Amino acid sequence: MDIIVVSLLLLSCITNGVESINGGRPPVITAHPSTQMAYKEFDAVELPCDASGFPKPQFFWEKDGLQLNTTNDFVRDNSSGKLTIKKATAAVADGVYQCFASNSFGVAVTQKTTLKRAELSTFPTAEAKSFFPSIGDKLTLNCTPPPSYPAATIYWGKSKPGTKLQSIDNSKRVSLDYHGNLYFSNVLKDDYVEENQNYVCIAEQLMLRTLVQGDDRIVRQPGNDSAHFTYHPPALMWSSPTTFIAIREQTARMKCIFSGNPTPTVSWKRINNSPLPEKVINDSFGQELVIPRVNVSDAGLYQCTGNNTITGPFISHNFTLTVEAAPYWIHGEAPKDINASEDDTVEFECSVAGSPNPTVVWTINGRPLSEAEPNSRRVISGNRVKFSTVEKNDSQVFQCLASNHHGSIMANAYLFVRAEKPSVLESLPKLTKVPEEKTVTLMCRMDGAPKPVITWHRGHDKRPLSGHRFRILPTGDLEITNPDTEDSDMYFCTGKNKFDEETVHGELVVRRKTQIVQPPRSQSVNVSERVEFTCRADTDPKELSNLNVTWHKNNQPLVIGDRLVIDRAQVSDSGTFTCQATNDVDTSEATAVLIVKDRPNPPTNIRITGCLSTRAELSWTAGEDNNDPIVAYVVYYNASYDPPEGYHVGARVNRTSATVRHLRPWANYTFQVTAQNGLGTSDRSGFSSGSCSTLQEKPHSNPTGVCTRNGNPQELVITWKPMHRSEYNGEGFHYLVSYQRWSFDAEVGVGENMSKKVYNNSELVVKNQEIYKRYRISVLAVNNVGSAPVRGNSVHYGYSSEGVPTVTPMNFRHDNETLNSTSVTFLWDPVDDSPEAINGRFLGYRVFFWRQNFPDDVRTEDKSINSPADPCPTADDRGQRRVRSRRSSSDSVTLTTHRLWGGASIVASAVVVNGASTGDRSNTIEFDTPEGVPDMVNTLEVVERGAHHLKIEWTVPLEVNGKLTHYYCGYVGAPNHTHMCHVDALRTTAKIHGLSPNLTYQLFIEAHTSAGAGPRKYVYGTTLPLSGLRPDVPKIEEPELGETFAVIKWRSSVHAQPKNPASSFHVEYEIKDSKEVNHSEKETQHNWINLTDLNPGKQYRVAVVASNPAGESSRSEPKEFILGKSDEPVLHSAEQNLWWLILLILLFLLLLIIIIILCCIRHRRQGKYAVYEKEKLHGCNTDTTNEEPTFGEYTKSAVPTLQAPQEGSMDSIIKPLESDSNSLAEYEETDPMKFNEDGSFIGQYGGQKKEAALDQNAPFATIV
Repeated sequence: MDIIVVSLLLLSCITNGVESINGGRPPVITAHPSTQMAYKEFDAVELPCDASGFPKPQFFWEKDGLQLNTTNDFVRDNSSGKLTIKKATAAVADGVYQCFASNSFGVAVTQKTTLKRAELSTFPTAEAKSFFPSIGDKLTLNCTPPPSYPAATIYWGKSKPGTKLQSIDNSKRVSLDYHGNLYFSNVLKDDYVEENQNYVCIAEQLMLRTLVQGDDRIVRQPGNDSAHFTYHPPALMWSSPTTFIAIREQTARMKCIFSGNPTPTVSWKRINNSPLPEKVINDSFGQELVIPRVNVSDAGLYQCTGNNTITGPFISHNFTLTVEAAPYWIHGEAPKDINASEDDTVEFECSVAGSPNPTVVWTINGRPLSEAEPNSRRVISGNRVKFSTVEKNDSQVFQCLASNHHGSIMANAYLFVRAEKPSVLESLPKLTKVPEEKTVTLMCRMDGAPKPVITWHRGHDKRPLSGHRFRILPTGDLEITNPDTEDSDMYFCTGKNKFDEETVHGELVVRRKTQIVQPPRSQSVNVSERVEFTCRADTDPKELSNLNVTWHKNNQPLVIGDRLVIDRAQVSDSGTFTCQATNDVDTSEATAVLIVKDRPNPPTNIRITGCLSTRAELSWTAGEDNNDPIVAYVVYYNASYDPPEGYHVGARVNRTSATVRHLRPWANYTFQVTAQNGLGTSDRSGFSSGSCSTLQEKPHSNPTGVCTRNGNPQELVITWKPMHRSEYNGEGFHYLVSYQRWSFDAEVGVGENMSKKVYNNSELVVKNQEIYKRYRISVLAVNNVGSAPVRGNSVHYGYSSEGVPTVTPMNFRHDNETLNSTSVTFLWDPVDDSPEAINGRFLGYRVFFWRQNFPDDVRTEDKSINSPADPCPTADDRGQRRVRSRRSSSDSVTLTTHRLWGGASIVASAVVVNGASTGDRSNTIEFDTPEGVPDMVNTLEVVERGAHHLKIEWTVPLEVNGKLTHYYCGYVGAPNHTHMCHVDALRTTAKIHGLSPNLTYQLFIEAHTSAGAGPRKYVYGTTLPLSGLRPDVPKIEEPELGETFAVIKWRSSVHAQPKNPASSFHVEYEIKDSKEVNHSEKETQHNWINLTDLNPGKQYRVAVVASNPAGESSRSEPKEFILGKSDEPVLHSAEQNLWWLILLILLFLLLLIIIIILCCIRHRRQGKYAVYEKEKLHGCNTDTTNEEPTFGEYTKSAVPTLQAPQEGSMDSIIKPLESDSNSLAEYEETDPMKFNEDGSFIGQYGGQKKEAALDQNAPFATIV
C-alpha cells in the first residue's frame, strides 16, 4: 500500500526576512495533490499546486513523464499552478501527474500523483445456489466481488421481491472475512429464508454512490430435520493469512472465524508469553485482533483460540507477524534549505530509513544528475551532497527521492547563494534605560554576504570594550552582564565585510533597580471577612516621579496604589494577587495568595442507583468545597406521608455515595444531600431524580399503650397510642379491637369475646358496662395485606370506668402534741376499701386544709394506701388481681404535713380517693398554729450603684408565718465576718455604705418575726470605680407642704439612669430675700427630708446637695414654695378642721357598713356547720360527691370548692396505686407530689403569688 507523504517545505527567510541584493529566492512548494486520486467520469477534476519564491515561480505539469500542454481539456490557474481537467474521461485524465515550479534560482517539484477513473463492475450472472444445513451446523456463503476502484464495501442481506432489503448484521455467530464471504458459526431457525426470499452479496461504491447485487443464495431447513438442537465442538472456518507483513505506522489485522454450537468465544494472546500491546483493539466481537500504528516491537507470534466451554476441546490458530517499513525521515527531518554566502561550504543530507533499506536518488531542479551541468565543487555521496566554495550562480533546488517496494518519499531543498554589502536589520534605540544588575542586550543586527564582522566601542572617543561583563553575541548584539551606573555611556556598533562597512550608535542609561520593600502577605480568611494587602516599593531617585504600584489578580489588572482592600471577601475573590512596582525602566513584583473559605456548595446530580424493599442506594456529584475540604455528607429523605419539608436524616458518610436503610413499605421516597466542611453545612441539594417506591406489606407491629381509661360510669373506654402513617405499610389500614369480661380472681373469661374495627381513631367506647370490672383487651394493626403478628405483649388487662366512693373517713382529728408552726399529724379511722365500697381501685385519702381568713388558699396532702400498679398489664404479666389494704381495721390512719402556715387558724377535712373521683368530706376540724420564722424575701436586686455604696430593693416574703418585726441586711466580708444593718419592717429598700470602689460584694437580706430569722437571700453587686467627678446633680420633685413643715423629695440624678449617684444628701433652705441659709441633717437612706418649724405664709427657696465620701458635691436647681398664710382668721381654720372631721366620719361609716355585710355573709355560712351541711362551707355539696379534685390535684376557686372534671374528660383518669412508698402523681395530669417520711405526699402550694400580710390590722407602706 502506497503511503501519501506530505512534503511542505517553508522558505527560511534570510536573517528575519532581509532581501538579497537582487531580491530573489528559490521556489518552495506550498500546495500539492495526493499521491492517489480517483474521479467520477465526466466530472471536473482539480489537481492543486502552488509555490512561493521570488521572482514569482512559473508552473508546468508533466503527465506520464511528458510535459503537459494546455488544451481544451486541461486548464491551469493564472495565479497558481492548479491544474483543472474540465470533463474527465479515462482516455484524457488517467495517468501519472507531477507539478514543477521554477524561477531563476531553481526548480521545485511535487511528488507524483496517480489519477484514475472510479468504477464498479457488476457480478456475473449465475443460477441461485441452495443450502440445506441443519440447526446447529456451520454454513459458508461465498461472494466474489466485481472489480472496483476505489475498493467497494461488501455486505450481505436478505432480498425478497416487493420488500426492502434486510441487511445481515455481523455478530459473534455471523461474520464476514476480508473477501466478503459470509460465515455462520452455527445455523439457527431464524437463518432459514422464507418463500421467494434469498441471501445476496452486495458491493457498494461510496464515491459513485452505486451498489451491485450478486447471485442468490437460498438457505432452507432440510425436509428430514427435526429442528432439535445439536452441539458441535469448535472448528476453524477461516483465518486471515498465517504469515503476513505489516507496514510500520500502519494498521495490522488478524482474524479467526470459528464454527461450533454453542458459538465459540475467541481469545487472543502472544506465543512468547509477552502481554499483548496496550494499544491492541479486539474488533468483530473478539474475532479480529487490530494493532494500530504497528512498529518493530509488535512483530512476533500471535494465537487465536476458539472455545465454547461445553463441547470442547478448544481450537487454536497461530499467526506470524513481520514488520517492515516504507521509507521515512529519520527523526522526522527532511533535507533543509540552505542560505549561504559566497565562499561558504554547504552540505545537504537525505536521512532516511526503511525496511528493506530504501534507495536514495538526487535530482537537481527536477532533472536527473546526468542531465545537470558538471561541477567539480559539487560532490554526491550516497545520501549526501556537498558544495565547496559556493558562488552566486550556484543557487538551485535539490530533490531527494527515497523508495523501496513499500513506497517512496520526496523532499525539495534549495541552495541560495548571496553577495551583499553590510546592511542594518535591527539597531539599538537612541536611548536605552535599564536597571542595575539586570543583564541588558544592545541590539545590532546586520546582513551581508559574506557575513559582516561586528565590533563595538563606547564613548565619543570610541574606546574598545574591556572586561568579562561585555560579550558580543553571534547575532552581533552586545550583552552587558550586571550593569551598574558607571556603564552609562554612548555605544557604537560597526559591521564590515569585503564590500563595505556600516556603523550605528545609541545611549545607555543605568538606573538603580526598583525593589519591593514591604511585600503583601498571603492570607486565608473566612467568607465576609475584610482583607487588606499592603505593598511598598523603592526606586532610583531620578525615576521616583514615575514610580507606580499596580495590583493584578490572576494576571488581570485591578487598582493602582500601595493598598488593596477587599470588604466582605467572597470565595470568588480567592486567587493570586500580584503587586507590581514600575517606573518605566524596570519592574519589581511580589505575590500573595488569598484563600477565602466558605461552607460548601450543595451536591448536584442526586441519583438513585438502587431501590430495594427496605433500602435505597444513592450517588451524587460533590459541589465546590469553597477552599475548605468537605468532611461529611448528610443524606435526607422524605416519604410520601411526610409534609413537604419533613425531611429525616438517612445517612452520614464521607464519600459521594450512600445507602439509606430501614425504609418503610408502601411509600415513595425522595432524597436531598448536604455537604459539611469546617465552616458549616451547605444548603440542601436539589431533589433526587425520580423517587424510590417500596412495596406494600402487612403491618410490622401492633399499637402500643393499649389501656383503659375512666370515662362516664358504665362505660368501657379502650385507648391506645395511634400508629404513625409510616407504620400502615399498605392500603385499608384499621385497628381490630377485641375485649372480653375477665374474672378478678381467676384467669378465665366470664363473657363473650367481642371485636370491632376502628378507623381513624385511637379509642373505643363501649356503653352499658358494669362499674369497675376487669377486661381482657387487645388492639391489632390490620391492612389489606394482613395483620401484624400477635405477640404476648399484644394482650392487656384493663377496667371499665370507676364510680364515686361510697365511704367517708370517720373520726377525723389532729394530734395536738405534734403541732408546731409548720407541721401537724392528722388521724382518722380506716374505711372499707373493697372495690364495691370504693366503686373502683382504692388509692388512699386526701386531706384539705386552709387558713380561716384565706379560704381561697387551699392546700392538700395525699395519703397513699395501695401502691401504684401497671394500669394495663399484658398477658405475660398474668393480669392484675384484686388488691386489698394491708392495714388493720383497728389502726388509725395518720398523715403528717409540714406545709402549715405559722400563726394562723387552720381548718381541715379528709376524703376517700379512687381512680376517678373522691368521696364525701369527713368532719371539719379547726386549730391554731404558733408563730414561725418567715420565708425568704421573694425578690432582691441592686437598684443603685455608687463608688462607696449600693442600694438594694426587695419584696416581702410570700409567707410571713406571723408578724414581721424587722429586717437585717448587709454584706459578707472576710471569711466568717459579716457586716449587718437593721432595717424597719415597713421598709423594702436600704443603702449599704462604707464600701470600697470597684469591688464586687455579696449582699443579703433576711426577714424576722418574733420566732426568729428566716433564710437569707443573696445578690451580688459591684461598686463603681472612682471617677474623680462630682456626684450626679439631684432633681427636686414637688414638695408636700403644711403650715409649718415641708417634705422635700428628690431623684438621685437628673439623668434617667444615674451615672455617679451620691451616697448622702442634705437640704439647704432659706426664706426668700433672707441671707440666712439653713442646712438639714444628712440623709443616707431615703430620698426625702421633712423640714419642720417653718414660718407660715413665707416664701422659701430650697436646694438639694448631693455628696460623697471623697468630699465632692453637686447642688440641684433651687425650688421655691409658699407655706400657708398665718394671718387668716381662726374661724377659717376651725371650719377647715370641721370639714376634715366630717370626711373622717363618713369614711368610718362606709367601713362599718362593709364589715357588717362581710359578717352577715360569714354568719350565714357558719350557721350550717352544726350538721353535715357544714361541709358546704367551702362549696362541698354532699349530694354531688363526685365534684372533687383528682388525687394529688390542687384546685383554687372563689371558695374552697374542688370540682371534678366533666364526665369523659381525659383529665379525670386516675390510675391504681401499687405501694405506700410510690407517689400517686404518676397517674394524675398535674405536677407530681413528694412524699414525706410517713408515706404521705406533699401537695402543691396554693396562692403562691399572694402578698403576705405584715399585720392583719396594719396598713402596708413602702418607704423610698
